[in-house]
Amino acid sequence: LADTADEFEGDDTVESAVLLQASALPQKHSIHRPTDIDVYRIELAVPSRVILETDGLEGGTWMALYSQDNLNHAIAKDATSGNADFSRIEQYLGTGTYYATVQDYGANDTIDNYTMALQTTPIRELEDAYEPDDTDVDARPLPIDGTLEYHSLHTFADLDSYWIDLQEASRLTVETDGPAGSIWL
Repeated sequence: LADTADEFEGDDTVESAVLLQASALPQKHSIHRPTDIDVYRIELAVPSRVILETDGLEGGTWMALYSQDNLNHAIAKDATSGNADFSRIEQYLGTGTYYATVQDYGANDTIDNYTMALQTTPIRELEDAYEPDDTDVDARPLPIDGTLEYHSLHTFADLDSYWIDLQEASRLTVETDGPAGSIWL
């Protein structure tokens, strides 16, 4: 069975990448030779949280995620964050085309069967872990040690309120970054 290519084979390049659909059942694939790399295409019409996950009964995968704009630098890589030795990547991405590659972890074995699943949730539908924080009363402390926090403005009317505790006069820079939209501070 190890030499048996799956029905998607020929999916080893960006040009022949398999389109992943978020609403579909997980796709069944194989790594039919140790050097086999399966390539997947993801199309995002709106900024979204994306979860890519492989799973299987035997073996383990290595997965990387790339933007169409830079196929030489992975946005994310993972080997074992999924079930057992399988991969899981969770990222917040802007609109556009992305590619994921999956191969045997170590590129030295075959995997008879594994599944690849995609979940997407538009960012506008995500309530972050800090809610409610829309008023001065509900404001949260903003860390000043450089710790990153991931927030969202999940509805048009959402506000995120923060407070900063300074013990003495200090120069402070507050920055925001994200896949889309603009922020008013």
